[in-house]
Amino acid sequence: MVGNGGGPPYLVAAVPPQLAGTTWELTRASHIVGRLGDIRLAPSDVSKRHAELRLGSDGVWLSDLGSRNGVLHNGRRLDPGRPVRLSEGDHLHFGSVQLVFRSNAPQAPGAAGRTPHGHDREHDTSTVTDLGDARRRRFAGRHGPDPDLPPPPRATPRPRPSRTTPGA
Repeated sequence: MVGNGGGPPYLVAAVPPQLAGTTWELTRASHIVGRLGDIRLAPSDVSKRHAELRLGSDGVWLSDLGSRNGVLHNGRRLDPGRPVRLSEGDHLHFGSVQLVFRSNAPQAPGAAGRTPHGHDREHDTSTVTDLGDARRRRFAGRHGPDPDLPPPPRATPRPRPSRTTPGA
């Protein structure tokens, strides 16, 4: 498989901010990314079956499955049916969602194949439907925020218009 002993490769969400830091481990030979995929992304600009990630002895390969809005790999649009090999830190765009590829995930001994909640990873999928709640959800293989990603932006209060009374 892929990696150099630190665990399976994984994806980390960078954008939208509500999803930033969420991770998905790539533990199977094939993963579909999309609104109805194994890696479920709910925004309407993500196709039902947007892209496929294939794991092999020679790396992780990404293919656009003919999605309406396309797949960007490090800012370049993929041609459907022409897979590209992923490298550490690659940026992937599926509609408005940006994910970062990580070639290894830290893993505790004996944790292979199980989620933190004891569910079988082979059959576990996660859906983000409420992006405001996404950061509080627990996903299969979550390892916490990625230290290489900037923290999500914080809301700043809008300046209030000054109120003046007429004739003052």
